[in-house]
Amino acid sequence: MKKISFYDKFHLTQAVLDGHKTMVRFVVSQRHIEKAKAYQQEYYEGALERISVEDALLNMAGAEKMISSPYKVGEVVAVAQTYEELVNNDYLTEDARMSLHRSKGWSKKNFVKPELMQHHVRIVSMKVERLQKISNKDAMREGVIRVNETSRVMGCKPYYTFKGSKGHSISAKVAFIDLMCRHEKKREKDSYPREVPAVAFNPYLWAYEIELVD
Repeated sequence: MKKISFYDKFHLTQAVLDGHKTMVRFVVSQRHIEKAKAYQQEYYEGALERISVEDALLNMAGAEKMISSPYKVGEVVAVAQTYEELVNNDYLTEDARMSLHRSKGWSKKNFVKPELMQHHVRIVSMKVERLQKISNKDAMREGVIRVNETSRVMGCKPYYTFKGSKGHSISAKVAFIDLMCRHEKKREKDSYPREVPAVAFNPYLWAYEIELVD
């Protein structure tokens, strides 16, 4: 069984468990994009019909099985949480707590074993889209929250953010794009061009609809 990890700085694991976050996205690797563009050309030469990079990626990850997407439709995956969190929820036995206390997974969920996780989600559907094309509706399903606050700066208008975030945005879409941009800059700190603004950041994404199983 695979596991899936959510960004805890903004309480996204809890958003999944609460049923608020029902979609998740991952950046498509450049290697897969290059393969998809080659597939585009081969498809055109064979069928004399053009397809998008998005459709090429879906074909290659689906029936063609030429590349591997992070997850597959119908797959059930474990929600990664630290062992310390599971202990606090009284999920693990006393013997298990003692043995896991010294492991790296005690405080870092990158090292936890999927079979020990308490919660699971099912991959309901999958699509590929560019980041800037995300709708406000889908951005809300990514865990963005709407806040109504009266202040001298905001007036009476709502703003959009993530729980735990100090920033705010004018729409759910902008809030999610900003989060993705900051996350990728941090993750790819040696190769990502930090001068690229959020409005110009537009990678291809694997987009999954998820449902909580337990």
